Amino acid sequence: MKFEKYGDIAAGGVVAAFSILGLAYLVPIGVKSPPNVSVAPLAPPFWPSIILWMMLGFAALIVLKGIYGMSRADSAGDAPSDAEAPADKDTDSTMNARVTRTAIAVVLLFIYQAAIEPIGMVLASIIAGLAFTFLAGERRYRFFVPVAVLLPIVLYYFFTKIAAIPIPLGFFEFIEF
Repeated sequence: MKFEKYGDIAAGGVVAAFSILGLAYLVPIGVKSPPNVSVAPLAPPFWPSIILWMMLGFAALIVLKGIYGMSRADSAGDAPSDAEAPADKDTDSTMNARVTRTAIAVVLLFIYQAAIEPIGMVLASIIAGLAFTFLAGERRYRFFVPVAVLLPIVLYYFFTKIAAIPIPLGFFEFIEF
């Protein structure tokens, strides 16, 4: 299959293009920064830029992985051509499972975004963390449940107490943390 051969390179290229678009156009044009921000990490464009730079770096790694995998398969000579590859039903079912999980993840993102205002960002993030980790196939509850619960709480305290950025609490607004 062509996608299996060039999939990493194509995916890395798409992510790299999106990252470059964000760094060159979206963040400078779309994120306004007040002139009186003295600490760079508190400036509005800082974290989107950091995330986009990280995306660009990971995209480059994915492209390099794809190039390395292609050159390794070509030099080994053990990669079957498209004509020699057997028609495998497992490949179709695996692809269907991936598409289904991706569609579920997109729906979960919309549900998460809609749940932030009524139930608050902390509780919505805890539920989303549990759901996405379970969807990804992790079944070691003793590892992912504490992370899914503690990470949103720690981030809430960081943003509200250190960075002085209000976080919506939904119906928990009456609780003074």
